[in-house]
Amino acid sequence: MKKIIFLCFILGLAILEESFLSDFRIFGVSADMLLIALVVSSLFFRFGWALVFSIFAGLLRDCFSNNVFGFNMILFAFLSLLIIRISREIPIESAFLRIILVFIITFLYILISGIIFISLGRFIPLGIFLHKLFLAPIFTAAVSWIIFKLSESINLKC
Repeated sequence: MKKIIFLCFILGLAILEESFLSDFRIFGVSADMLLIALVVSSLFFRFGWALVFSIFAGLLRDCFSNNVFGFNMILFAFLSLLIIRISREIPIESAFLRIILVFIITFLYILISGIIFISLGRFIPLGIFLHKLFLAPIFTAAVSWIIFKLSESINLKC
């Protein structure tokens, strides 16, 4: 039952990100709710379900964006595997460590995406790329505290 609730939670975050939060930007950057859901699923669910949830979140990102279809599914799965590996080596139980992890994962996501887009021949102005690279992780990490509190209140540990 918790898995179905979390799938709906991811879908709700995707709709929230693309509708309401796209208008609520600070310095042109909004929080990446699907990356927060990726981190939550990788920390709170077992390996198989965490991978399913991350691929689902990547699929939603692919549906709502104009990138190459499947790009975000693969990248989200990779980031989920990275989070699972890190969480096996380092216990990430405190809220501060979770927020730092969201910051790092968001930074890596934007960095990897930018490098891949540039290698595919898409032009990204350096100023815009650096602006997003440094501000988006801060804003996403700040918003992630609310999502972590919400996920703890519904007791997602599976």
